[in-house]
Amino acid sequence: MEQEERKRQLAEQKKLEQQQKASQAQKKQEAKAVVSKAPRGSTISLFNFGGDKSDAPTVSTPVSTSAPRGVPVISRWKQARDGSITGVISGSSSFRDGDPVTTSPITGKAVGGAVVTTKSGSKYFLDGGNAPPKVNNNAKVAQQAREKAAADARAIAAEKAQQAKLLAAEKREAQLQSRKDAAEAKKLAAEQKKQAAEQKRLEQEEKKKQKASFIHAHAGVQSRGLTT
Repeated sequence: MEQEERKRQLAEQKKLEQQQKASQAQKKQEAKAVVSKAPRGSTISLFNFGGDKSDAPTVSTPVSTSAPRGVPVISRWKQARDGSITGVISGSSSFRDGDPVTTSPITGKAVGGAVVTTKSGSKYFLDGGNAPPKVNNNAKVAQQAREKAAADARAIAAEKAQQAKLLAAEKREAQLQSRKDAAEAKKLAAEQKKQAAEQKRLEQEEKKKQKASFIHAHAGVQSRGLTT
């Protein structure tokens, strides 16, 4: 009885394994059919595909520099809000290397250099870091506008600074000329004053000479009158 029960359990287990293998083979065939029909460059969803599944606990493994053997690699990846991963797959038996794919939501954190497990049980190695976010065109245009405005402001400021520099130079030149003119005027006034003083001195000497001559002449006349 025990031997028969054991044989029955073994037969049942073998039957389940064969059914599971057949199911996985069918899903792989379906995945290959989808991939072969999909246009090159289109994103393929991995939802409901059972390839590369494992019964291991649904947690992310520690960060590694390379993918474990047999685990597909997803590169240039990014994570959506629902937890799914979109990227380029390689090393998968169900997809061609370089095909863009989207997984079902993962459990745990999406970390570059780590193996993640989806809620459906599939495992993938996330290569490096996640893909850089796309730059919003509006944000790019706004950034360019800000850069242009900043460049225009710098150009205007430079022009104003140059004008201020020219005005300051002209002001210094005018001040120098004004001081030079004042010095010339002062020198001329001093020269004129000196000439006026010299002229006055000469006039005074001439008057003295004339007075002396008059006195001398008058004295001579008086002297002749006494002798007569």
